[in-house]
Amino acid sequence: MRLFFTHGSSEDVDVVFRRLGRHHLLAAILEARRAPRAAYLPALRRVWWSLEAEVRSDFDQSPAEEPQPYVLACADATAAALGACAARDPDYRDFSADQTHRTELEELYRKHREHVEEHNRLVEAYKAGHVAAGMILPASEDEPVVEMIKNLRRMIEASEHHLRQAEVRYRDRMSPGFILWRILADAQGYPIAVRQGAAHGLYQLLADGHLDDAAREEVFELLRTAVSGEDARDFGERRVRLPAAADRTELRASLADGLQWMLDLMEGIGERWQRQWRATLARRGETSPEARPAVDPLLAAMKRLQPGAEDVEPEEAVDGPRPPAGPPSEPPGLGNAGEGASAEASPAAADEEAGTPAERLALFDQLLAEDRPSVEERFPRLDEIAGGLIERLPGAVAFLQRYPLRLMRRDHQRALFGLYAKQPIRVQLWTRYTPPKNAGPVHRRYLALDDRSTPNSMGIAYPLFRHPLLALPVVYHEYLHYGGTTGDPENGIGNETEVLLREILFARRLIAELAPAEDDRLGDFERQLIDEIRAVGLDPLLPQLLCDLRRDDVLEAINRSVLATYGERLDAEQARRQAEVQIHLENVGIELSNRTLTWDPQIRWPHLGSESTRELTDRFRRVLVASRRIDHRVSRAQRDAVLQDADSAAASTAWQSYRRRAGAGVALAAAHPPVFTPLTIIRLLAQVREPLAA
Repeated sequence: MRLFFTHGSSEDVDVVFRRLGRHHLLAAILEARRAPRAAYLPALRRVWWSLEAEVRSDFDQSPAEEPQPYVLACADATAAALGACAARDPDYRDFSADQTHRTELEELYRKHREHVEEHNRLVEAYKAGHVAAGMILPASEDEPVVEMIKNLRRMIEASEHHLRQAEVRYRDRMSPGFILWRILADAQGYPIAVRQGAAHGLYQLLADGHLDDAAREEVFELLRTAVSGEDARDFGERRVRLPAAADRTELRASLADGLQWMLDLMEGIGERWQRQWRATLARRGETSPEARPAVDPLLAAMKRLQPGAEDVEPEEAVDGPRPPAGPPSEPPGLGNAGEGASAEASPAAADEEAGTPAERLALFDQLLAEDRPSVEERFPRLDEIAGGLIERLPGAVAFLQRYPLRLMRRDHQRALFGLYAKQPIRVQLWTRYTPPKNAGPVHRRYLALDDRSTPNSMGIAYPLFRHPLLALPVVYHEYLHYGGTTGDPENGIGNETEVLLREILFARRLIAELAPAEDDRLGDFERQLIDEIRAVGLDPLLPQLLCDLRRDDVLEAINRSVLATYGERLDAEQARRQAEVQIHLENVGIELSNRTLTWDPQIRWPHLGSESTRELTDRFRRVLVASRRIDHRVSRAQRDAVLQDADSAAASTAWQSYRRRAGAGVALAAAHPPVFTPLTIIRLLAQVREPLAA
């Protein structure tokens, strides 16, 4: 409420925003996003400028802590709503007015930077006592330098005043689409969630709006760069944030928003467009889809970590460009670019740059006309899944609010798990700088942690939401880590083998409860399940459904598989020593990166354990030690206790009742006969990188 009415009058606020007295701000924004109208734009603009100061950080400042989840969700939704509502304005055609204002502001920025750089140069010269303006000055004759520094300070103060005034004018005249443009293009200034919201707003403006061809080409090129560029890995993780007091309806709507984002951005402009573009180039003889495969950046990172890998140079994550950045002829690189990485573009990236912007946009329009996937078509049982989460997981909303689901592509999720399973936290190297990259001044180099030790942090492949049997057990797996079978955070289960046993029982019970009442329909029901399982590549789920969990050889096979993935439990001293070894290895990598710097090499990354990283290092050590102290093995007695508790017993009873029905299990057994030797079980289970997950 306070945020919304901070700027301007509320007289032109449409009916949705008049309801703010009875609804949370986020609820009103989401309503405007899901049922957009051009009339909402004035109110949405005011909401955005009220939120901007809380989510934006300047390139010459240290990155701010991530905003509060509610503020972040509001900013994300507002950005998406701006694009959706602007698409309903038939008079919104281009960015020409924005370009005029941008040119004025860029000139002011240029002059300001020149003053600052000259001032800094003279200050350094004065400190040295000699060099100034290209001349050698005796220390006794440096008074002109002091006066020049004072004059430059006055000029800097004046230019800062003019800049602030110009920024206000620029902001007030900025069109909705250009607001979104500057957000998406600024990987350094805005959190990833806000940039994702801006991307979806621009997508809707591109697909449903009235922009002219030139503006549409510019928007498409920026979106294409965002979903497949240097920060594609982080950009491709879409968190599903729930508003306060969410119920089944809001959970379903939030899931639908996240899934539509994946369909539009990561599939429509990402995977699907990339695949068709490479095929188009192949037909023209410019490249070969087989010869130029797309390389997941996370898979590349995994290869670098393998023994004997040639490219072991640590990569730097570089914060992206600063506004005012207008629609450029070639979109800027966004986000995590490796400073020390090879400058040579990958073959897949080269393929994407082939042709012209008009040709690339034409293919997008063709694919959009042929098939624009919707959540209703691709995920027809989403309402059932949302209901299942509420009904089957006590306290599900609190769990998903604390640890939001992270939707991602299946290949990315599998690669992520392979990289983080045994070491769930990793160090990232980041840089704050003034554009252009590799040329502008570096302000700071710092470390950050990518912590994947918490529930839902490994992500969930978005295609799993096509069927309850695919999605619900995966979420249940993370729910068990969070709060056990009752959803109490004090009773979370860390043991992955126990979680897997309970997850299998949950999936079996789910099948029994989803089955049709008529026995003669069970064959078709099971064949449909098999088709769904195979469609997302989860074939290892079939032997898990059919194996006898009471058999000791099955238990041993599961133990071996889980321990091969997560590692044996270490005692406290062993875990501490291993953490110290990892800290040492990280520092070796940091030092290597520092010694190979060519871009402002005097500004270096700090080592773990230094004064500036003490708190970060302590957290890194704690997570490493805690992860290696977990015992993932389940003994026979522990297995029996799991199978006999009330929750498991109810699941087993439901499964046994199902298996006694005429025709039950026939199709499942035919798809994967439940005849195992221990070695066969081991081989099958070894295929499951993350049990029941994509």
